[in-house]
Amino acid sequence: MRYALIFLPVFFGCSSDNQLRLQSRQIQTSHSTYDAGILSVGDRKTFPITLQSIGPGPVSVFDVLSADEDHFVILNSWKNLDIDNDGSNDMLQIGSGSTDYPTEKVVQINFRPEEERAYKSRVTIYSDDSTASELTEDGYSIFRSSVRGIGSNPCAEVYPSFFDFGKKPAGGTFLSNITIHNCGNAPLTISSFDFIGSTSFYSATATPIYILNGESTNVQIAWIPAAAQDPIYREQNEDKVTVSMITNVPGFTETIEIIGNSCTDSVDEIWDADGDFWTVCGGDCDDGNPNIHPGASESNNNRDDNCNDLVDELTDSTADEDGDGQSGIDGDCDDFDASVNTFAAEQPNEIDDDCDGVIDNNTINYDDDGDGYSEREGDCNDNNSAILPMAEEVENGLDDNCNGNVDEGSNTFDDDNDGYSEDEGDCDDNNLWVYPDAIEDCDNADNDCDGLIDEGPEEEDLGACVYTIEYNDSDERSVQSNDGCATTRSPKSWISFLFLFMLIRRRLKSE
Repeated sequence: MRYALIFLPVFFGCSSDNQLRLQSRQIQTSHSTYDAGILSVGDRKTFPITLQSIGPGPVSVFDVLSADEDHFVILNSWKNLDIDNDGSNDMLQIGSGSTDYPTEKVVQINFRPEEERAYKSRVTIYSDDSTASELTEDGYSIFRSSVRGIGSNPCAEVYPSFFDFGKKPAGGTFLSNITIHNCGNAPLTISSFDFIGSTSFYSATATPIYILNGESTNVQIAWIPAAAQDPIYREQNEDKVTVSMITNVPGFTETIEIIGNSCTDSVDEIWDADGDFWTVCGGDCDDGNPNIHPGASESNNNRDDNCNDLVDELTDSTADEDGDGQSGIDGDCDDFDASVNTFAAEQPNEIDDDCDGVIDNNTINYDDDGDGYSEREGDCNDNNSAILPMAEEVENGLDDNCNGNVDEGSNTFDDDNDGYSEDEGDCDDNNLWVYPDAIEDCDNADNDCDGLIDEGPEEEDLGACVYTIEYNDSDERSVQSNDGCATTRSPKSWISFLFLFMLIRRRLKSE
């Protein structure tokens, strides 16, 4: 019992002002506002807040509570002391420190956004801080900090949305890149790729793939062409696949169409090997000779020059052989096919339907404006070469990059989705916490765009970095000690005495 005899006078004796100062306990957090950042809706992120002891006496922390415990969850790992010896830690003790050299402990908080919006909460720390001006009814000292975070849905853009491998021999491995861009504010996750329709294609880029907001990455798609079952029939080894992505984007349904060795769906010039504007699938019966194709003049040369399955037949260029209203001399480039003439509408079929010398132009398969993208590859305006996927967006009232937004990045567009564009007074359109009439946080930013930083009500000196406290109880209570010494002592001091008593008791039991 010698420890009890030594310490009990300390517990219940009258302390001098100097002794009280030496035993002063003070706690604070390293920041007034902690920002969890932007997180995908449904994801989880753990971030720390730092408790600091800056007084000459050790501080005991009895509880840490979140006002929004559904979205900012305090993890129990912050406790480091088992005072009742039941095998479970009950509280946290932080050693003495100073303002210049604080002693620090970390409390981990798990941010859990459930929908697209901004989240903000207050964290309250209950301790035996002897300098605090706010107490609970039970005598705990109160210190508060603020936490915030943003729940956002990521966005995925895929270019091109269609890809053609062209004509490739069987057995080899061929690679092509597709670009995936995160057009949202939250991290994008590509969990896997699903290839539907063919087993000859696969992703040569390992998953999962993580893409930060505003960034892009290239994914390699590999193809191993199968051997043709009949080498004479060139369409036998045609390969097509639809690729879907499993992502964390809600309701994402965009797919990628990929073809290989597919003459009828291709615009690759390899299918017109002799350059006569007729492909094999368009009816060219000899793609190695530019003089042999549908619509060619038949000559007496023991061959089928016009690919109509007749050899050296007599033809009359003035006659309308197919009955479509035009003869060969009138411009009909295939007078044995009534759907081909100068009045026909071009179709995506690898045939020059309108006889203008270009195959499939003015269809979704053809890059009409020469910018490298056809409509099926994602070009939203194939008559304007300045408009194409991943183009630079300029303020012109047009969707230059074909992502569904107009003039993003300009003064007229609300880039951070806080309800205000720069023209509407947003002084930082890349920060969701900054907009006119926003609540001012202690974050070294002008949240409300009034030209002042971290100001509070009536522009007090410390502004948003000092919380306005509503007192529920008096700061101090007068108690009478056993020896008749009158002193003013906060009820939280009795908690400290109990804590020290428990430590002494444990030490005595261990001996």
